[in-house]
Amino acid sequence: MIHYFDRSRTESDHKCPRRRYWEYDYDGKGLQPVRLNQHLAFGGAVHNVIASILEYCKLPDTVILTQRAERAAAFPEMPVVDGLIKLGQAELRRQFKESKGFQVEPILEEGFDGQIVQVTEDQTWLVDHYCDLLEGLVVGWCLVRLPALLEQYRVVQVETEEQLQISPELMFLSRPDAILERRTDGALVILSLKTVSSVNQMWLENFKTDQQTISEVLPVEARLGWEVAGVQVEGLTKGAMAVDWPRGAGHKHHASPLIWGYLCEAGGLDLEWKAKYEWKDDAGNNRRLGKGWNRQRIAERYPGGIPEWVGWLYQNEPELLRAQFPSPPLICRSVQELEEWQVQVKHREIEVHNALVQIQNRGDEQINDILCEAFPKHTDGCAYDPQFHSKCPCYELCWGTAGIDPIGCGEFKYRVPNHPEEGL
Repeated sequence: MIHYFDRSRTESDHKCPRRRYWEYDYDGKGLQPVRLNQHLAFGGAVHNVIASILEYCKLPDTVILTQRAERAAAFPEMPVVDGLIKLGQAELRRQFKESKGFQVEPILEEGFDGQIVQVTEDQTWLVDHYCDLLEGLVVGWCLVRLPALLEQYRVVQVETEEQLQISPELMFLSRPDAILERRTDGALVILSLKTVSSVNQMWLENFKTDQQTISEVLPVEARLGWEVAGVQVEGLTKGAMAVDWPRGAGHKHHASPLIWGYLCEAGGLDLEWKAKYEWKDDAGNNRRLGKGWNRQRIAERYPGGIPEWVGWLYQNEPELLRAQFPSPPLICRSVQELEEWQVQVKHREIEVHNALVQIQNRGDEQINDILCEAFPKHTDGCAYDPQFHSKCPCYELCWGTAGIDPIGCGEFKYRVPNHPEEGL
């Protein structure tokens, strides 16, 4: 029997082996909360829209054009981008509408309270906000980063299913966002899209050791027989959850300059727009806007909406706009790092595979012993998961009563597979 696994499993395993079991291995399928994880839903929506745009940019290998003409032919026109954004927004609204509540909520100023956000009529602001942010990020990325990528690379494949045979019984699965071909020398590069709340040096440095910059390279090399030059990370910054809008409502929004601006108005007339409330002048002095300036939702107030506003940023605040889309240098991992990763995952996944086979043939008491040995609980992130600012999604499975009957309790459902092979 082939044991299939992917990066999501190994990353969950590193955080907490028991969480990995609940999320990916329970009953051969894994579990997920019935409540929607708004951050994952949004990240998936952004990825899907950009993947469709990259598919549009992809040209047949048989087309022979000059580089400049090829880039002009490949770049999507704004109506195409706008249509894909609307499809992404519609899908996001569908997920929010059909969800049974939200799995996580932003941290409030008084601290995380652990309560679940219930879907009610007054939560429509949340999906409106994420639809705004989806449009701002995609339009901005197409304006700032896509031309630079097409200047340097040709899009070869988008979201292809990849496999790597680690051993006769172990198969690693992956689906890189895109495979690019460098125009100067034909070298292959993996494209990795990352939505992130804020960017700092630690975020940039982390990719040098992150297993994704290994795990997505090896399957592509195995299938194509070519060496992959590295991974190109494309960041899309959402902003910290720092905007209370409307003021005093307690509705926390991402503070992105792509969807918020400052308006000076008088006598019912919009006099002037600014992108920043505080800044440094040419002499290095701190400056801020004065009276009469108020934060506004761009989708509601700016003529032409978010696309026109992003265009205004491109003309008037180009550095601010570029800062929303960090792109570190190409990340290249050494041969030793690639080999070490394979040895490590092979050892661990054989252990997992053997434990799961034993679980299938044991009683409940014996199963708990196997779980304690092969999937121990890591107890330092249960009450607070820093990734999503909430309790661990498996908290009730480990520390409550949901683990007795995860499906029957009504709080969990079987996980939707990441890859087709997982259903085998």
